[in-house]
Amino acid sequence: MVRTFARISSSLASRTDMVIKTNESMFISKLNPVYKFLSQQTHAQGLDIINLQEGRDNVPRFLHKSYDIWYGKTLEAFDAICFLYKTFFPNEIASYMKDRPKELERLNNQQKKFKKMLIEFSDLVDEINKLV
Repeated sequence: MVRTFARISSSLASRTDMVIKTNESMFISKLNPVYKFLSQQTHAQGLDIINLQEGRDNVPRFLHKSYDIWYGKTLEAFDAICFLYKTFFPNEIASYMKDRPKELERLNNQQKKFKKMLIEFSDLVDEINKLV
């Protein structure tokens, strides 16, 4: 898994169409935690590392802890995608937003709500606003 992700990071860092220059170590630090967790989930190791069975009985019930983990990881994955969009596609997004002021306003409102929670999303919106 480590070798695979190192190849992915190296490949991303070597792309010539980067708008915001980013090196391999930045790709690794931003994307590896999400990649590692999703890989563990995909290979059925997620429950082992989180220990959701502690204090459980055999009855299926809603687990707040399980939902909180899922929600947090969903936000992390979204923020990682925003990092990639910020690195490679801010011009395209800004071009789209130029002709859609209501969409840009909605985007800015979302940024205000999630500014502290989604750093890369917030940075992406800032970059889009500079270009619009």
